Amino acid sequence: MKVAVSVVLLAGIVLANLPWLTTRFLAVFPLKRPKSLPICLLEWLVYYFLAGAVALGTERKMTGGLYAQGWEFYVVTFFLFMVFALPGFIFRLEFRPLPPPVAAPPSAAPPAPPDRPPAANPASARDPGRTAE
Repeated sequence: MKVAVSVVLLAGIVLANLPWLTTRFLAVFPLKRPKSLPICLLEWLVYYFLAGAVALGTERKMTGGLYAQGWEFYVVTFFLFMVFALPGFIFRLEFRPLPPPVAAPPSAAPPAPPDRPPAANPASARDPGRTAE
């Protein structure tokens, strides 16, 4: 029984970190572009349900049935899976270099501001609220 619980927890930790550590979608399908944050989060959610299915299968095999759980149990498992994913998330966003930003085309650059003419009265240039006498 202790070994089964350890295997389920280890599988949960590995699955929670997998989206952040691989460059492939669901660790199988290669992508043309680097994975974005929404893709990683979607993949993480798929792995959450996969880890839940592994846990339910292990529970059924070990006990012969499934215990009824309320919504609180699933909220706790969701946030526990989120905590499990923290090392991979930090590694992905802090230690891995981000892809270079896409440069805007040269025609989309805003025009340069025109040069300002010099002020006629040096006193008004230093204090804009002061009027010339």
